[in-house]
Amino acid sequence: MRKDDTTLAAHLRQRAAEREKSCKNHPSMETLLDYTLDELDETAAAELREHLTFCQACADTLVQLHKPLDFEIDMSLDDKPDFLEKLPPASQPQPTPAQTTPKTRPLFRWGLPMLSTAAALVLGIMLGPILQRETSATVPYRIGLVDVDDGTRGGGIETIPEGYDVILLERYIRDWKEAETFTVVIRTEAGRQVVFKKGFPRPPDRRFRFMLDQGELRPDAYHVLLLGDGDEEKRIAELTFTIDP
Repeated sequence: MRKDDTTLAAHLRQRAAEREKSCKNHPSMETLLDYTLDELDETAAAELREHLTFCQACADTLVQLHKPLDFEIDMSLDDKPDFLEKLPPASQPQPTPAQTTPKTRPLFRWGLPMLSTAAALVLGIMLGPILQRETSATVPYRIGLVDVDDGTRGGGIETIPEGYDVILLERYIRDWKEAETFTVVIRTEAGRQVVFKKGFPRPPDRRFRFMLDQGELRPDAYHVLLLGDGDEEKRIAELTFTIDP
């Protein structure tokens, strides 16, 4: 045997004796747990590390204590482990919006053709009542001038402005009998009076203009009588018009 081998054997025997002596004072389980949780002060931690270099039993125990901290966590549990709550917020994994937002398929996918169709429907809904109202305002009857007396000429009967339920009577009256104001009387052929309005000033151009609401009239023959206001009513003019269905 060489001298070097003898020296090495002696050294190993000395280390074994020191190890056996050191293992007589094993650290408590609480000390090992504090070391595992990094709650042991630096001096005690250094002494424990020196002890662990010689004591295999304590080293094995420390390994067993470390195993539950290897993140073998049952993710079905609702409560987080305490050691995760002790971590600073920056070290905790934060879910991204893509992970937290549920992936749902949209009910509709609006393409260009569908958008144009939807816009047309909206315009139809908005303009429908307006167009219907304008249509209903058109004159449903035909109006004709049947007879006038010798004192009236020119003019006619029409609906103005176009699209409204208004009838305009317009005739040129040659002789106003010096009346400053006049009265308009309109009767049906059967004699029923539908209009009686007085106090109209004589027009400077001798042209009689009178507007009627068509809603007040029905298909019939109507006699229009113009009377000059005064002590005695004077007949200024008379004309007849019809409304045909």
